[in-house]
Order: sequence, then structure tokens, then C-alpha cells
Amino acid sequence: MKALNRIYSCFLCLMMFFPLPAQESAHFGAAKYAPEDGKKLLILGQDLGAVGGLNAYRQGYVDAMDHVPAGVTSYTGLPAMNALTDLANWGAGDLKAQLYLKERRFDNSFMVIGLWMVGQEAAVGQGAHDKAIRRLGTWIKKAKRPVFLRIGYEFDGPWNNYSPADFIQAWKRIVSIFDNQGIKNCAFVWQSAGIPDTDFQSWYPGDEYVNWVAYSLFSGIGQGDKMLAFARRHDKPVMIAESTPRGKNLRTGNGLSIWNNWFSPYFTSIYAHDEIKAVHYINANWDSQKMWIGQEWGDSRIQVDSLINERWNIEMAKSSWIMASENLFRKLGYDVKRGFIKEGGNK
Repeated sequence: MKALNRIYSCFLCLMMFFPLPAQESAHFGAAKYAPEDGKKLLILGQDLGAVGGLNAYRQGYVDAMDHVPAGVTSYTGLPAMNALTDLANWGAGDLKAQLYLKERRFDNSFMVIGLWMVGQEAAVGQGAHDKAIRRLGTWIKKAKRPVFLRIGYEFDGPWNNYSPADFIQAWKRIVSIFDNQGIKNCAFVWQSAGIPDTDFQSWYPGDEYVNWVAYSLFSGIGQGDKMLAFARRHDKPVMIAESTPRGKNLRTGNGLSIWNNWFSPYFTSIYAHDEIKAVHYINANWDSQKMWIGQEWGDSRIQVDSLINERWNIEMAKSSWIMASENLFRKLGYDVKRGFIKEGGNK
């Protein structure tokens, strides 16, 4: 038995120096870029106009507030991988992730990229889109900042119809390709649609391949309870990867009523869970975007209602919230040469 123990100990030591393939970029599922308990990273999105703060987009959140969020979101999709360096619009606002990298105002903000691969997950797993994935990997590496990648976001949403087996194989292939490219600044985010009655664990690639777990929150309290419980069991930080008061119109509605019925419980739930370490608020006029017309999403722009704007800023001034700052990346454990180090706010 002692001999076996010695062999096992030697094996563990070797593993520390020679990691298994397809896990190096994920750092064996480490909580990459997770702040300490009680702290929350503010992320804003989801299109250029909603965020603002750019030469051609000056009517967004950043233009109306006295702070810059810790992170901003954008999207791309297979097989074209557009909206990274080119301007794209699928009916939900302009997208071009590269603009944030060029604008000095966002020098201290990380990126959150949603990777759409509906109908492509089998092809990804079989290697048909390796070239496109390498293009994404190259862009992430050149960003020289933390990048959170939401692979196949809302994987359990029936509108996406992802095959669990193909989804897992695609996820692992993407991580493997990033390993081969030497990408260290990417955190892999596994995002559920937040639907209470789905068996979302069927799509789980495994702890060593996932850095964060996440869910969407539109309807209100309780939408992410199953994912929060999952995160506690698997010791993963949680991102509310998409949130907006669906069905509320901040421009024309009663601000006090909207605050009391959606925003107040929203913040109460966030503060009640230390495992929630990042929150993405979608600050958009949904009803003006072609994709969402007639679906009653509303107008979720904080700045269009004075009461909501005032109360939102009171929340954002609390010590819980982390914004962009010159030392943000260092605090999150990011090193420009190594991509990720264990020092800093990580577990």
C-alpha cells in the first residue's frame, strides 16, 4: 500500500508539471478572474449603442454614467466568426468587438464574447471549423486582457436545440485548439438559459474544462436557483451572463413600480449569493431592434428614467461592485505575459 501511495504521489507531482491535453487553457477549471467573496464585476452590453463610450456610439450607458464597467459584451458566430474585426448587425444592434480594444476608455475593461454555434456543434466537434476557431483564438490572444468566452450560450434553451453529446465534444475541441495556440487569457463560461425545468447537466463538459458557470435572468427571482446550487456543488464562480427586466419599459413605465418589482429583488438576490461574482446587464432599447420587435422586451436603458438611474447609481457606488480601473486586471490574477496567475482575487 505504501508503494502504491508513493506511485500516486509521484503521479500527482508529474501532473502539476505536465498537464493533461485539452485543459491547459482552462487551467484545469480554475476560477479564472473571479474576485473575492462579496465582490461583483459589472458587465454591460450587449451591442455598441447600448454600451456607448465610442466615437460613433455616444448615447449609451457609459456616456450617461460616471463609471466604466469592468467588462463589456459582444458576440460572434460560426462559421463566419464575424463581428470581431468587422461591423455586423443581425437585427439586435451593431457589433464589432475590436472597437473596444481600440478605444482608450475601455483599456481597463475585459471582454465577454458570446459564441453562437447553433446547428454547428457536431461540425465543430468533428474538426470542420478548426480554422475559424483558431481565428477566434488569435483574436482573444491579441486582446491582451481577460476574455470570457460563453461557448454556445443558453445551451439548454429549446430554441437552440443543441445536442448534449455534440455540444460537449465541440466544447472540448475548442479548448484543445486554444491549448495548441498557447492561449492563457481566456476563461470558459458555461451558460444555461436559466429555465427551471431543464436537465442542464446533460450539456456539462466537466469541471476541468469550465471556469465559470452562468445563467440568463429575465423573469425574476428563482430563475437561476438550480445553477446556483450546481455552482456550490462544483465550486465554480457564477456569472449572470444576461439580465434585463423583460416586459418593462423604463422610458414610458412607472419607474418606482419597475424598481420595486424587478430591480430591488434583482439586487437582493445578487447580494445574497457570494457565488455570484459577475453580472451582465443589457442596457438596450429592445423594442427598437428588428429582432425583438413585437416580443414585448421593452426598453431597459437605465438612463431613460430618472428614478431608476438615481437608484441604480446608488447601488453601483456600493463597495460590492467592481468597475474598470488601472489595477483591475492585476487584482483578478491576470498577467499580460502569462494570461492567468493564481495570485490576486482568484480562489
